Amino acid sequence: MNYPEDPMPGIGADQFVLEDGDVVTWYWSSSMDMTPANSSMLVDINVTVTSPDLIAVTIHSPQAITKDSTPLLHATFDQIAALTWYVIDDGAAVTGGSNTDNLTVTLPELPDGQHTVTVYANNSDGNVGSATQDFLVDTIAPVINSVTLDPTDPNTGDNITVTVNATDNVGVTAVTADGVSLSNADGDDTWEGTITAIEGTHTVNISASDAAANTVYDETANYTATPPADNTAPVINSVTLYPTDPNTGDNITVTVNATDNVGVTAVTADGVSLSNAGGDDTWEGTITAIEGTHTVNISASDAAGNTVYDETANYTAPPPLADNITPVINSVTLDPTDPNTGDNITVTVNATDNVGVTAVTADGEPLSNADGDDTWEGTITAINGTHTVNISASDAAGNTVYETVNYTATPPVPTLPVVLVEDVTAAPNGYAFTSVMVKNVTGLGSGNVNVTFDPSVIQVIDVTSGDENALIVQDWNVNNTAGSLEITAWDVDESHNGDVVFAHVTLHSVGDHLSSTPLAISSAELINYDTYEPITYTVATGTLDTIAPAVIIDNVEAASGEFTTALIMVNNASNLGSGNITVTYNTSVVHVTNITSGDGNALAVQGWCIDNTAGSVEIAAWDADESHNGDVVFAHVTFHAIGEYPDSTPLAISSSELIDYTSYGIIGHSVTNGTFSILDKEPPVITDAIATLDVILNDNGRPRTPGTNVTVLNATVLDSESGVVNVTIDLSPIGGSDDQVMERIAGTDVWTVATTATDGINLTHELVVTATDGADNTNTSVIGLTVLLRGDVVRDGDLNSADALYIAKYLVGKEPVPSLLVGDMSPAQGDGKITSADALYLAKYLVGNEAAP
Repeated sequence: MNYPEDPMPGIGADQFVLEDGDVVTWYWSSSMDMTPANSSMLVDINVTVTSPDLIAVTIHSPQAITKDSTPLLHATFDQIAALTWYVIDDGAAVTGGSNTDNLTVTLPELPDGQHTVTVYANNSDGNVGSATQDFLVDTIAPVINSVTLDPTDPNTGDNITVTVNATDNVGVTAVTADGVSLSNADGDDTWEGTITAIEGTHTVNISASDAAANTVYDETANYTATPPADNTAPVINSVTLYPTDPNTGDNITVTVNATDNVGVTAVTADGVSLSNAGGDDTWEGTITAIEGTHTVNISASDAAGNTVYDETANYTAPPPLADNITPVINSVTLDPTDPNTGDNITVTVNATDNVGVTAVTADGEPLSNADGDDTWEGTITAINGTHTVNISASDAAGNTVYETVNYTATPPVPTLPVVLVEDVTAAPNGYAFTSVMVKNVTGLGSGNVNVTFDPSVIQVIDVTSGDENALIVQDWNVNNTAGSLEITAWDVDESHNGDVVFAHVTLHSVGDHLSSTPLAISSAELINYDTYEPITYTVATGTLDTIAPAVIIDNVEAASGEFTTALIMVNNASNLGSGNITVTYNTSVVHVTNITSGDGNALAVQGWCIDNTAGSVEIAAWDADESHNGDVVFAHVTFHAIGEYPDSTPLAISSSELIDYTSYGIIGHSVTNGTFSILDKEPPVITDAIATLDVILNDNGRPRTPGTNVTVLNATVLDSESGVVNVTIDLSPIGGSDDQVMERIAGTDVWTVATTATDGINLTHELVVTATDGADNTNTSVIGLTVLLRGDVVRDGDLNSADALYIAKYLVGKEPVPSLLVGDMSPAQGDGKITSADALYLAKYLVGNEAAP
């Protein structure tokens, strides 16, 4: 065999490497003279070289520079790899996955410096593909060595040169001052640029970053900017007066147009400040015309105190016309017109004038014109008898008009002493106590008083002297058939003044319930202690009303199993001594467990008998020491609730007897039964309080991906007794009502409401659900809900350039995928992915070219 086409004797084919496109010629030769051209047996072999089927490996991360010391290794393969592995810095091979199209793993912690990672993958034929990535781990932030500002005391709006010296172990890639990028023209450690001075003292925020995005901040540099001095005075462009020929005293409207390089702050005309209602260059106000020809002095000033003056505007006012017209008094009223001597009388005068009323008097007293209208008012003092009030009204020219009006004053009537019997009530067959009084008296020494009454209603039992400011009863005589009582009383030691007790009277009620009698002073004589003269007096009639006592038991209520106490009262009692009362009840609802005495105005319980089988309790009570009147506590009854909600039973006073303390007679009375009711005190039970979406986007009016900004809040509420009547939820933490009503889903125990969130962003809330039953028992539970700010992918509670930067870095593989819920901003309804359109939308929003996402 000879190879290749040009025969080369003596060279074997195994000494050649075949390449793609070669032709191998085989031919038969019987001598050295034979060639492929004259051989009778010839074979040409065309050579095609095919590479093995290798896997293509692409490494996406780590990038060439990273600040992550445990970076993510992410590689993909163009076909399914049977086995994957990787090697870091020529170390040991680390096995990855199998039967996969990618290798994604977090590398072990690496020191700062240069590293190499190689990813290998073989296919089912055993062919191995690989790729190598060199990368630098840099976790060290730059160092800001110095910051200088020039100047540090600029005028507001001036440029400030910011010079920063910053170094890094690898290299500084960016420096900013208040967000403005500085430049590194010489390629050394010095960065320089300008910022604009803001009025006031301001701290400049410096940042320095390296290629791995390690960033350091500095806020040590400050400046103070002040507004530039304003030395330019305003310009008065025009001044107009209207009218220019006024009457003396008329108003003249002054209109001034004035401008200034900064702003006009004040304009005056003859010292009167003009107003700038429209906020433009026009100032307007009024001055008062002075007799003669007058130049109006106009000034315009700015905030710096620069002032310009103008005296080009003039007017001429003729002398005022003489005023010979007197005012007119239209009306005069006195209140009252019939006072007591010495009382105040209000005088009201309505007066007008062609120019103006300047003064009004009443009997020489000046009246006031508080409201500035035609009404003048003041007071004069009433003089005894009929009196004419002289009214005058004057104007500035001295023209005066007069008017008169009359009143009649009488001396005040003196207050006379009053003799009376005080009102009193009594129970049928009961006893009552009242007093004969002399009220508002002076110098009382003695007296005689006669009282009449209806003997079919009451009888007089006793008359006694009073205490303290009281006369001493000397004698009394009663006729209980005719119904009259005569009492004589005096005090030889001293006189008595004010309200004096003439006598105490004890009465016995003999009439029926609701019967009544006047206690009338039929005659009386009062004698002055010093002069022995009669004292003039008036009388007033008292009344005794017979009102039967009422035996009453309270309405009471308690939850099943609870104990409670009810009062048995005798209301409107008179001379009560003792009694016996029986109360019945339903024993399936309530039992009686104890009887005790009351406090204060109360009888003492002597004994009782409880029958919780038949449902009755009998109570005996008395007081041997004294009688009781008014509202008397008969006994306290302790009940035990046996039944269930909503059971109830009447508390019926089935029998009762009241005994008079003095006569031992039976006291007539009425009864009022009570009721015992079983209460529902068990609150509703709330279960399954949930949000169907427990994480939603904030709602700001811009459309959202359907369903991402709305959640449905549900709670299951049960109440087996009085039933659930109302369920609310406090949505105020997310911008809603603090008492939002939830609706019941028909046929279920589930209460629901749908809501969005306009507040409480980047927070997880516990929204309080309150359930109320038919007995006003309440219970609460909470529903957890998290509200996220759309676009806030770094979750710092704000939309800023960091969010746009994060998305941009994610798109080039430098950050993990952000939340799709938060990051999918464009279009408004979302497109189910995060793209550069989302970063662009956020960037445009940050400069005011788009609505909040």
